[in-house]
Amino acid sequence: MTPIIAAFALEGVETPWLWLAGGAAGASFLFWTYFGIYRRSGKNLAWVLMGLRAVGLAALVLTIAKPVWTRTTEFTEPGRVAVIVDNSVSMTLPSAGQSRYDRARSAAAAIRSSFAQKYGDSMMIDLFDLTGQPIDELPVVLEV
Repeated sequence: MTPIIAAFALEGVETPWLWLAGGAAGASFLFWTYFGIYRRSGKNLAWVLMGLRAVGLAALVLTIAKPVWTRTTEFTEPGRVAVIVDNSVSMTLPSAGQSRYDRARSAAAAIRSSFAQKYGDSMMIDLFDLTGQPIDELPVVLEV
């Protein structure tokens, strides 16, 4: 099983200490301003308005900071080896007791089995004909 790594990050924050210092300065300025309003008016409505303003500013800062939740899954693509098999008419000619096509078929099967034994699923063999079309399996008889 491949490990899944999850992380929370702020994409727009490159220097966190600067953001924290700015946030602390902004929060103290907001409190100082609304404390002055409260002293002059004497109404508790000033604190409610300060809370609303703080929530709006926090949402704005959060939008600028661009919070992201990232998940990383490690996936390794198997290595691939391409084998191009000549499927032309000339492959029907006999060579050393059997046709050239039969020899090519047995060689491709031997390559596949040896790769399966040695590498397992980490290496794949892809077969192609002369036109570049992928072939799942070589047919037993070459169609001319």
